[in-house]
Amino acid sequence: MEGWMGHLKIAARSLGKRPGFVLTTIITLGLGIGATTAIFSVINGSLLRPLPFPESDRIVWLSEWWKDQSIPGGSSMNAANFADLRASVRSLDRMTPYTSTSANLSGADRPERVRALAVGHEFFAALGIRPFVGRDFLEEDDREGAPDVVILSYELWRDRFGADRAVVGQAILLNATPHTVIGVLSEGMEFPRLPRLFVPMRFEGQEHGRGGRQLNGIARLAPGIELETARDELMTAYARLEEAYPDENENWSAWADPLKDLAIRRSERRSLQLLGWSVVIVLLIATVNVANLLLVRAETRQRELAVRVALGAGRTRLLPHFISEGLLLSVGGGALGVLMGYSGMQGIKAAYGSMLPRADEIALDGTVLAFALAVSLGVGLLVGLIPAARTNLQDLQRDLKEGARGPAPGGSRLLQSLVVGELALAVVLLATAGLLVNSFYRVARIDVGIRAPEEVLVAQLSLPRGRYEERASRVAFFEELLAEIETIPGTVSAGITTRLPLFGGNNFTRVPVIGDPDRFANFVEWRVVTPGFFDAVGIRLEEGRMLGPEDMAADTLRTILITRELSKRLFAEESALGRRIDVFGDSVGMEVVGVVSDLRDLGHERPAPPGVYAALSPATAQGTGILLARMEGPPLQAISAVRQITTRLDADLPLYGTRTLEDVVAQRLGGRRFSIALLLAFSALAVLLGAVGIYGVMSYSVTQRTREMGVRMALGAHRIDVVRLVLRHGVRLTVLGLFLGLAGAVGATRLIESQLYEVDAADPLTYTAVALLLGAVAVIASYMPARKASRTDPLEALRHE
Repeated sequence: MEGWMGHLKIAARSLGKRPGFVLTTIITLGLGIGATTAIFSVINGSLLRPLPFPESDRIVWLSEWWKDQSIPGGSSMNAANFADLRASVRSLDRMTPYTSTSANLSGADRPERVRALAVGHEFFAALGIRPFVGRDFLEEDDREGAPDVVILSYELWRDRFGADRAVVGQAILLNATPHTVIGVLSEGMEFPRLPRLFVPMRFEGQEHGRGGRQLNGIARLAPGIELETARDELMTAYARLEEAYPDENENWSAWADPLKDLAIRRSERRSLQLLGWSVVIVLLIATVNVANLLLVRAETRQRELAVRVALGAGRTRLLPHFISEGLLLSVGGGALGVLMGYSGMQGIKAAYGSMLPRADEIALDGTVLAFALAVSLGVGLLVGLIPAARTNLQDLQRDLKEGARGPAPGGSRLLQSLVVGELALAVVLLATAGLLVNSFYRVARIDVGIRAPEEVLVAQLSLPRGRYEERASRVAFFEELLAEIETIPGTVSAGITTRLPLFGGNNFTRVPVIGDPDRFANFVEWRVVTPGFFDAVGIRLEEGRMLGPEDMAADTLRTILITRELSKRLFAEESALGRRIDVFGDSVGMEVVGVVSDLRDLGHERPAPPGVYAALSPATAQGTGILLARMEGPPLQAISAVRQITTRLDADLPLYGTRTLEDVVAQRLGGRRFSIALLLAFSALAVLLGAVGIYGVMSYSVTQRTREMGVRMALGAHRIDVVRLVLRHGVRLTVLGLFLGLAGAVGATRLIESQLYEVDAADPLTYTAVALLLGAVAVIASYMPARKASRTDPLEALRHE
C-alpha cells in the first residue's frame, strides 16, 4: 500500500505539470461516465431493482392470451375461468384476483381522482406484506353486502391525511359512498403502476359468465416449483376449459409472468436495453479517446522514461506509474461523471418521468454510485494498461543511447487503430439512431383519423354509482355538462366518449352478422359516445346518418354506427345500412344506421381496427366520461371554465387528465420520443468524441512530422500540398473507420428490426446519410491540424535538426 501511495503521489505531481491535458481527459471521461451513470440509474430503478416484497422473484402475474399472438400473456382473464384455475392448479399458492380501477376521493379538501386496485382478500398475503397500521382484508370483506372498507397506501395516507393514525376506523368518501379505513400499507410497499388505495373485489359475488375478460391475478410459486412448471400446469388446466367451453375459450390459454414484468412493458424494456447498449458505446469511445491521449503523452515522454529505465526502473516499476495516472484521471472523471449523471437523471425524469416505469424509484442511490465507481476504476485500469503495454524497454534504451528524435512519422499504429475503432463505434450508434429517427418520421406522418388534435381539449370525469345509480341520471348529467360547455366562448363542438382515442376501447372477440353467422369479425372495438364526439375528433360520416337525440333517448340499444373497416370485413362492397350485427349475443342484434371513417385506435403502427359506436343513452350510459371539446382558441385556456361548470353541477366531482388531444397523440408516441431523443443525444456525443479523437491523432501526427513538413516546404512544396498530405492521412483513417462501422451497423441494427416501421434495418439512405455526416465531421477535424501544418516555417522546423 505504501508503494502504491508513492506511485500515486508521483503520478499526481507529473499530471500537475500538465493542467490542460488533465482537464481535457477528465471532461472526456466525465461525459462518458456521466451518460452511463444517468442511463444506469434509469435502468436500475425501472428494470433491475427488485420489487419491495419478500421473495418478489417468486411472485407471478396471471393473464390469458390469444394463441395467435406472437408473445404469450398480457390479456385480462375471465372471472369464471380464473375461479376454475384457482381450484385446479397446485403449482401456485394464494391465487388471488385483482383489477385496476380508480375512484373519486372527496371530503374536506378538493376532490381528486386516485388510482386504485380492487383485490381479493389474499392479495397482500400473496405479496408477503400486511398493513403496518390496522388490519388486512378478511374473507368476509369479499362477500356481497359486506361493509365497504378500504386500505390506504402510505403515500396517500401521508399526502391526504397528514400521516394521522387516527384515520384508521374513520369513514372516507369514495365515489360518494362512505368506506371505512381499515389499514395503511408501509412506505414503499407499492404495487406496479402505483395504486393509491385498495378495496375488496367482491369476486365471489360476480356473475361467472365466460364471455368477458375483466381481471388479472397474482400468485406465489409453490415451494420447489419453477416458473416453467407452473406455466405448463396452467396451460394444461386451461386446455380443459377450452374443451369444456369452446364458444368462449377456443384458441385461448393462460400464462404466468414474473410480477416485475407487469411493472415494465416489453416495449419499455427494449427501449431501456437499447439505451444501455448505446451508452456503453459512448463510454468505449470516451475510453478510447483517453487512451489515445495517454499514448500521446507516453510517446512524448520517451526520453524521460528512458532515463527511468537507465536508472534501474523495469516494467514492474513503470506499470504502476501508468496505472496510477490512469486511476487518478478516471477518479476525477468519475466524480465529474456522477455530477453530470445526476443532472442527466433529473433531466430525464423531468422530461420523460410520466413515460418511465417505476419513475419514483429512479435515484442516485448506493447501487448507482457503486456502479459509477466500478466503471471509473475499470476505465482507469484500462487506460493505464494500454500505454504501459505499448512501452518497449529496449526501444527506450536505444532512444537514450541514440538521442532519437521521437516516434516514427505518422504516429503509432496503435493510436490510429484506436481512432478507427472509435469512428466505427460512432457509426454503429449513429446508424441505429438514424434508422429509429427515419422510422419515427414515418410513424408520425400517419393519418390516425384525427383532425387538428391541437384544437381539442380533453378532460376526464367519473360519476360515482352511489350518486348516479340510475343510467338515466348519468345521461342527464352529461347532457347538462355538454350544454353548459357549448356556452363557453370559442367552443366549436363537444362530445363525451368512454375511452380515449388511440388507446382502444372495450372489444368483443367475435361479432357476427344476424342471419349470416359465417360472416363475423374478431376483436371489434366498442365505444359509447354522444353525437358531438365525431365533430370534436374529426371523424367523418361516409354513409347513412350520424347518431342523434333519438338514439340518446332510447331505453334499449338497437342502433349503432360502424367504422369503414368493420363494414368491409362484414359486408365487403355491399352496403352496411340497415343490416344487423350481433354485439351482445342476442338474436335481434343492432341495426347499422351509419358508416364513419376509421380511427387507428390501437396506435399509429397498427391498422385501424373494426369499430362500433353506440349512443350514450339509458341503455348504455357508464360512469366514466371523457370530454372532448374542439375550441377556436388555445384549448387549455378553457380548463378553468370547464372546471367551474363541473363544480357547479357536482362539487364532489373531480376533473382530471386535462390536456389537449395533441398530447394524447404524443403520449401514444411517447416511448419512441424518449428513446430517440436520448439516442440522438448519445450519437451527437459520440460524433463529438470521435471528432476530438481524430483531431488529436492528426495534431500529434503533424507535431511529429514538423521536420518533414519543413523539408518539403524548403524544397518547394506549397501550402496546399501540405494540407493534402495531412488530409489524405486523415481521410484514410476515416474511410477505414466508416467501412468497419457500416459493416458492424448492418449486423447490429438487425437487433432493432422489431422497433422499425416501414424502414429496413439495412436502409441505404440512412447509411449514406450517416457516412456523409461522420465523414464530413472527420474531414473537418483533420483539416484543422492540416491547416496548422501548412503554416510551418521551414527555417524554424529545420533549426531543431
